[in-house]
Amino acid sequence: MNADIQLVEDNSGDAELTIRTLRKNGAANKITHQKDGAQLLDYLFGFNREPAGHLLSLILLDIKMPKVDGLEALARIRQEANTKMIPVIVFGPSEDHPDIGKALILRANSYIIKPLDLSGFLKALERLDQNWLSFSVVKI
Repeated sequence: MNADIQLVEDNSGDAELTIRTLRKNGAANKITHQKDGAQLLDYLFGFNREPAGHLLSLILLDIKMPKVDGLEALARIRQEANTKMIPVIVFGPSEDHPDIGKALILRANSYIIKPLDLSGFLKALERLDQNWLSFSVVKI
C-alpha cells in the first residue's frame, strides 16, 4: 500500500492541474488536498498541535497561502520528530524570490516555480524517488 501525498494549495485550478499531472504520470498514492497551511497542520498534528501520526510519502506545499503560509508550515513540519523526514516540495512565485532561500534553510527538498513547470515538477519527483522514496516501499 502506498503512503499518502498531501497537496497544500489555495488555488483550486493549480491543485487540479497538480493532481492530474501526478495521476497521468503514474502516481497511485491517495492524494489529499488542503487549502492552506492551517489545514495541513491540523491534519498532521491535530487541533492540539500534538503529532497525530499521519505518515505521508510526500508533501507538495505552496508558499503563498492564507492563514498559515507554506514557510510557517514547513518550519513546523521540520520541528517534529514524526514529520521532519517527510519530503517536501515547495511551490513559489518566482526564481528571484527570497522565499527560495528561506525554504532551503528550512530544508525543503525542492523548490518549483509557479506557474507549474511540468518538466521541472517531474524532475523534482524523479529526484525524490531516486534519493529518498527508494529507501521505503512507497513509490509515486
